[in-house]
Amino acid sequence: MRLLQDAVEWSAGDRPRRAGVSAFGVSGTNVHVILEEAPQSSPVQTIEATAPVLAPQAPAWVVSGHSAAALAGQAGRLREYVLARPDTSASDVAWSLASTRAALDHRAVVLGAEYAAGLAAVATGQPAQGVITGSVAPSGVGRTVFVFPGQGSQWVGMGRELAETSPVFAARLAECAEALSPYVDWELDDVLAGRHGFEAADVVQPALWAVMVSLAAVWDAAGVRPDAVVGHSQGEIAAAAVAGILSLEDAAKVVALRSKMLTALAGRGGMLSIAEPVDGVRQRIASYGERLSIAAVNGPSSTVVSGDADALRELADLCGESPRARMIPVDYASHSAHVDELREEILEVLQGIQPRAAQVPMVSALTGEWLSGQEMDPSYWYSSLRETVEFDRAVRVLAANGYGVFVETSPHAVLTGAVADATEDVDGTVVVGTLRRDEGGAERLLGSFAEAYVQGAPVDWSAVLGSGSVVALPTYAFQRRRFWPEPRAAKKPSVDDWRYRITWQQADGGLTSLLSGTWLLVGDAPDVSVVADSLTDHGATVVRTTLTGLDEAVAAAGDLSGVVSLLALDESPDEEFPWVPRGSADTLALVQALGRAGTTAPLWVLTRGAVQVGPDEVTTSPVQAQLWGLGRAVGLEHPDRWGGLVDLPPVVNADSGARLARVLADGGEDQVAVRSSGVFLRRLVRAEARRAEAGRWSPRGTVLLTGGTGSIGVCIGPWLAEHETQRVVLTSRSGPSAPGVSELAASVAGAGTDVEVVSCDLGVREQVASLVSWVQESGPGLSTVLHSANTPFLARVQDTDREGLAAALGAKAAGARYLDEATASLAVDEFVMFSSISATWG
Repeated sequence: MRLLQDAVEWSAGDRPRRAGVSAFGVSGTNVHVILEEAPQSSPVQTIEATAPVLAPQAPAWVVSGHSAAALAGQAGRLREYVLARPDTSASDVAWSLASTRAALDHRAVVLGAEYAAGLAAVATGQPAQGVITGSVAPSGVGRTVFVFPGQGSQWVGMGRELAETSPVFAARLAECAEALSPYVDWELDDVLAGRHGFEAADVVQPALWAVMVSLAAVWDAAGVRPDAVVGHSQGEIAAAAVAGILSLEDAAKVVALRSKMLTALAGRGGMLSIAEPVDGVRQRIASYGERLSIAAVNGPSSTVVSGDADALRELADLCGESPRARMIPVDYASHSAHVDELREEILEVLQGIQPRAAQVPMVSALTGEWLSGQEMDPSYWYSSLRETVEFDRAVRVLAANGYGVFVETSPHAVLTGAVADATEDVDGTVVVGTLRRDEGGAERLLGSFAEAYVQGAPVDWSAVLGSGSVVALPTYAFQRRRFWPEPRAAKKPSVDDWRYRITWQQADGGLTSLLSGTWLLVGDAPDVSVVADSLTDHGATVVRTTLTGLDEAVAAAGDLSGVVSLLALDESPDEEFPWVPRGSADTLALVQALGRAGTTAPLWVLTRGAVQVGPDEVTTSPVQAQLWGLGRAVGLEHPDRWGGLVDLPPVVNADSGARLARVLADGGEDQVAVRSSGVFLRRLVRAEARRAEAGRWSPRGTVLLTGGTGSIGVCIGPWLAEHETQRVVLTSRSGPSAPGVSELAASVAGAGTDVEVVSCDLGVREQVASLVSWVQESGPGLSTVLHSANTPFLARVQDTDREGLAAALGAKAAGARYLDEATASLAVDEFVMFSSISATWG
């Protein structure tokens, strides 16, 4: 061993290279770490797995994190990764996510082909088609139960689509069909396809049994294996087959022959579902004797009655609208005295079945007790048809024994609501279905897998996907927190020298008072006569015109000394773009028309109430204030033919008209306000030093940041999170699809702030009102509006048409107006509007 004094090459040898690194802190802290070279590996590794649960198709992408913010960060990273690598196989990404990543507590599954959009939705916490999100309960999830319903979940075509895409389902369905064949005179595929009658119990029940048993095999192959089973009425036959109590052949015999016996009861009875606890229903039917019976207790407020058809109709009429009563579409009365006559036949035809010890625990819906298996002989199957189905009790027994994941393995979920009601007081219970009526393919099955998985069910996505190649993926989005004590804040350099404000300085009265030459007065506002008289009284020859007659007036007037426009005083909406004031659009048209005519005379634009010259004034016309921004831009682009902006007092009389004439005659100031007390000149001055803040600002409720996905939102969003904002809603027209939005949302969420990204066109009043209502209703209530939305429109004044002006005003000006209207009754604490500095100096 020797101490190296110079860098030397360390070549690889037969053994892995290892190095020790020590750190010695000044306070006595010693740290030593041993580093070992990484093993040799190829960049792409192919792992072959078992046959997939589903045939190859658009795969599922599973993402998880230790927290909601981490999940959002993971989704955002993955989205940027795939956008940067468009040639990466979606199947390989899915396989890599499933086979190389741990399943953490906050989960999401993205289905379908629009993975980037789905990941953006996860990153921003927005709902989207094909995106399923959830989290595992802090207490964890219980063991898994397969739930098999009775008749009612069937539909023509059930299972056929899935049989084409799931080899596991197709194989088990074929075994069930073979097991049924000795007892039925029809083909299972014909029944499922609707080529055979589908109404009779001896057709529906065997077909439904076959589909349910096959769906159980699919869940099992996907890694969700039953720790217990429970069945409702005929569903107990499927449960017994899955539990191993009955062989597939014996179960087929029970379901086929027992349902044949039911045909003798057809047309004589029925069943009625009542949304009321069983005790209340018992009181309702007490007077009917054996004509009516309690058929099933499905949930705390869900009871089924069976018996004579006329008695059921009478009972339904007596229920009226409350409690809600609904006839079940069957014409026989199982679980009632009607079944008594079938007892001997059922016991006889079911002789020979050989129930076995249960391989999977099963709770009886008849007794509420755990079944060993051997008791499920012919007499049990008669009793389960005759006696009340105590399904609610069976579910409660399971929940009390630590079972918390209930999967209804049926072609359409009919018991999930009852299970959820029965387990309402049990934290972390997961209740999911499998297929839905007319949604019986792989897409629906994947959705059910996803719903179970995001809540903690042990779905094995590797088994679902089958195989793939491992590709490199983004590393974990750690939610970094700093625990070092914050150093004492150093005195920051003063920024007061950067701060300016607008003020108004009263003119000293030394303005020229005489005009000369011909002045064009454009517009027909109510004050046009007073203005014309004032100009005439001070030496001008006035030619009055409208915008329509401008060209003729310019040609007739010859050399002009000046142009005065009153067009800005018209605040009525433009016909084509109602959020654009006619005054703004017409003033823009005037500037362009004068340019085309070659007029070099200075243009003066008059407004009223567009500026505030002192603390005792208010801006009465924000609409006309737009002209002050536009006018300053005109002045910079066309200084050779620009006069200026003059804001008039509320009432224009001879005195104020004289002051206006003197401003025009002098021409030395281009931003002026005429008031009854004098003439005021706009000035940009240094702002006073800021007063010391009373305390750290923090909003009391939701902050709505418009334009939140743009360049301003990137800065303001994280700043809001630093100020302990509870919830930030970021809006833009692009919404969740805006570039970089996932990273922005993740950074805000990572600081502990709830963040939502919403698409909204602020130029549409209805969308703005709907947005504010949604923010208020979803809570916390809106306390702050930061309006930074803007539609960039870059063009010279001469090249800006009405459409361009409308685009520029849409989000910024119209959006501000609509936001003001929508929040007028909410008493928000802050309403801040962002604007370009060009609004200040052009």
